[in-house]
Amino acid sequence: MKPDTKPTQMSYEEIKQALKRLDIFLSDIARALNVSRSHVYQIAKGNSKSKRVAEAICKCLNKPLHEVFGETYLAENKIHRHNRSKQIAHALQTGDPVPVSSFA
Repeated sequence: MKPDTKPTQMSYEEIKQALKRLDIFLSDIARALNVSRSHVYQIAKGNSKSKRVAEAICKCLNKPLHEVFGETYLAENKIHRHNRSKQIAHALQTGDPVPVSSFA
């Protein structure tokens, strides 16, 4: 994505309709990835996160991740790793237990 490009996000209905125009159903994606239909629907609705499923949806739509899911997956890992690293360092320096990761 270009630095001056603002991410957009498609709604669940837009995703569903765009896939339908291509004769693709969310259940097809679930079957291909060997995950539940419910899981794929939750990702498409934005109620849950899975980069693997989101990327599969985007591949079917022939669109980049940021055009379908907006900022949901942008720099997520980099920010998480930075915060997690600080969290670990603080725990080790103070002798506290290392907190469980929210990504675990």
